[in-house]
Amino acid sequence: MLLRSLHPAAILLFSVTLSLGLGCPPERGVSAGNPVARVWRNGKYFLTLSDPASGLVANGVAVSGRDVYMVGTQFKAGRCRIVLLKNGTVLPAPTDPARPAEGLAVVVAGGDVYVAGYEASGASPWGPVPVAKVWRNGEATALTPGILPGQACALAVSGPDVYAAGYERRQVGEERVDVAEIWKNGDPVALTDGRCGAKASAVAVADGDVFAGGYECLGGNRVAKVWKNGRVLYALTDGSQQAEVEALAVAGPDVYAAGYEKAGNPLWSPVRVAKVWKNGRVLYSLTDGAWNAEANGLTLAGSDLYAVGHEAVGTGRVAKVWKNGVPLPPFTGAGGRSEAKGVAVSGYGVFVAGYEAARAGAPVR
Repeated sequence: MLLRSLHPAAILLFSVTLSLGLGCPPERGVSAGNPVARVWRNGKYFLTLSDPASGLVANGVAVSGRDVYMVGTQFKAGRCRIVLLKNGTVLPAPTDPARPAEGLAVVVAGGDVYVAGYEASGASPWGPVPVAKVWRNGEATALTPGILPGQACALAVSGPDVYAAGYERRQVGEERVDVAEIWKNGDPVALTDGRCGAKASAVAVADGDVFAGGYECLGGNRVAKVWKNGRVLYALTDGSQQAEVEALAVAGPDVYAAGYEKAGNPLWSPVRVAKVWKNGRVLYSLTDGAWNAEANGLTLAGSDLYAVGHEAVGTGRVAKVWKNGVPLPPFTGAGGRSEAKGVAVSGYGVFVAGYEAARAGAPVR
């Protein structure tokens, strides 16, 4: 199925059904009900990827000209595999089908398609472990050696340079600690020293500067942080509650970060509040703390700032898009579970990647 036009008056809806015979363990937050991978455009279904026998999640979306790319993961029966779509057509997976793998981010630049994630390797004496990888047009670059786990969570491309953000587990004395890292063209730069666990979940490049967002633990809690050129630019939270940065956007002198910070009594199940920070200060509390919520994606379009994520409602979970801190109208079915995980904006609209699963006994449209 090919996309012939992305003219605003001639947008097509794609629905693809997979039956690949592979599988994965359930992803964090993805419950029973065989979720289907979605891309929404301006609040309407645009791409759907489904398989009656497995769950599918869209983790990232990229738009290049008239082409829309979605990367995600299929979960089934103890294994996982990367799925990559272009305009409703499933592209060949860049990984060995016998090895578990996930695609967590996609970027299109200069006609090349880049995917970040991980693929399991058998190099470790402890059995298969995730190896952080970047694929360019299907050709892999391993970022970690495969002795201990690693993961590439985010991507940015600037000219000839490819940047990935993630973590690598390292042996530090008698302990194994996750170290937040940036890789430039495959070469690592550690953002943290291994004294406490950390992860970089976002990366952005602007005017030659490289920004990363994620967390570093302090005591028993995670502190949301932004790094610039390998050094801490902002500690966004004080460590009294759990917090993480999940996404970044940079415009001129302004650095925006999205994620969550828990609020409430730390002894009584504090609630995650979705937030956006600007230059180290809270710009928007996107949710009121009544239910758990997170912001997972962020992008700028002119003077407008779009954040995407989810908010729990009762036993369900609802995908959300916020524009300049204000929630846009609901765009998923009621009573089920859904999340928005990535966002891209072009002249053809606002594209959001995520998943949707129906409540028990109800079909997903």
